[in-house]
Amino acid sequence: MEIDRYIRLLRSQRRLILAVTLAGAIGAASLWLASRPDYTATAELIATTGDVPRSVEQAYEGQRYAEERMHSFSRVLSGPAGAEALREKLGLGASVESIEGRIGVAVAPHSDLAVITASDPSPGRAEAMANTLADSAQELLDRFEAPGGAPPLHVTVTSPAELPGSPRAPLAVYIALGGLLGAIVAIAAARLSESLRARVPRGADARSAAGAQVLGRIPERGRRASPVMASAPLSPGAEAYRSLRANLLALAEEHERRVIAVSSALRGEGKTELTANLGLAIAQTGARIALVDANLRAPRLAELLDLQSDFGLLDVMAGRLSADLALCRRPPGALQVLGAGRTPLDSTELLDGRAFGAVLGELADRFDWVLVDAPALLPSTDAVVAAREAGAALLVAHAGSTDTAQLSQAARALGIVEAELLGVVLNRVPPGRHGGGRYAENGARARARLAGSEPASIARRT
Repeated sequence: MEIDRYIRLLRSQRRLILAVTLAGAIGAASLWLASRPDYTATAELIATTGDVPRSVEQAYEGQRYAEERMHSFSRVLSGPAGAEALREKLGLGASVESIEGRIGVAVAPHSDLAVITASDPSPGRAEAMANTLADSAQELLDRFEAPGGAPPLHVTVTSPAELPGSPRAPLAVYIALGGLLGAIVAIAAARLSESLRARVPRGADARSAAGAQVLGRIPERGRRASPVMASAPLSPGAEAYRSLRANLLALAEEHERRVIAVSSALRGEGKTELTANLGLAIAQTGARIALVDANLRAPRLAELLDLQSDFGLLDVMAGRLSADLALCRRPPGALQVLGAGRTPLDSTELLDGRAFGAVLGELADRFDWVLVDAPALLPSTDAVVAAREAGAALLVAHAGSTDTAQLSQAARALGIVEAELLGVVLNRVPPGRHGGGRYAENGARARARLAGSEPASIARRT
């Protein structure tokens, strides 16, 4: 579960998380001390009409008038006029604009009450500013609302400002927020570090995760328009496939496995391209080999090998066509391909039965080797069915991308259906990590094998 994963992460990285959390709290406290946060004082005013109303209706109208005028007057009180009054009465040396930025007047909707706020690094000055502005309200009102006459409103201080005991943002709040931010950053960094470590950049990682040896490392190709075994047979990439071929077939013979499913933990790890190239590499030895496209939801094997057929595995399993007619030969060599055929809506049901095993059994009797291009193991059950019927499997892992946990989960899925995991192939290994020098040194031996001096263990059976 994801919660358990985060608990393990917190336990394993507790020192890092604690250190970064403390650093965040200390940094926030230093910022608080350096910035001298403001103290805020508040005073409250109420507005009333000048004449005593003679009826309830007049009282209501007078209250509405007081509310409307108080909303307008609040802008005057918190504007340049109010700031100038504070500067003159308190002898402040700051500019009007600076003082204006430290005062405010708020009036709630449908209310004749106004709350005056004043902020300053000095708590005493904040109190004096709020009370002075409140005391100056009637004077400013008389100046703007009734110059030379009786004022329509009277404002009264209902709650004078008191000396603020703590700043607007107390030190404890700064420390708490700084510590929280530090903890979030630490957990995110630990999660990222764990994610990077969980990838499979080296053979040791793959071997540990899957519990099987690494049989080959295939270098990354920038352009994959056609199989490298056909387009560049003397390249380091082709030599990597020949090395994989020798390791896999020797191991398969030792375990008496001639039908092998090729799969991966997730989609997009290059297993179809690897199946095609490995099939071509085996065909170069003269051995008879059949490739079966069991990736019925997204078949690509025949297209990758430049073969076209409207019939394939599904037609053979359904009895609509024999395997002889459905197989396509891929010259040169002894490679034949059984494509997917016409894909139905539910491919899992067709694979989950004796028909698929019967097709593989027939091909095993006719060919020296059978490679099954199976779907990815984790997204669907098709790959598990294919591996179970094949009896043996080869796992492909995208170097630097496949998660070790996913690779381990895929290996366990094979074990559940008792499909023997022969090994892991690191695919698309970045340049400089696939051992190009060793491949270059073995170039002469590779050409010798192509010339016909293959080991007996992978020579064509008669």
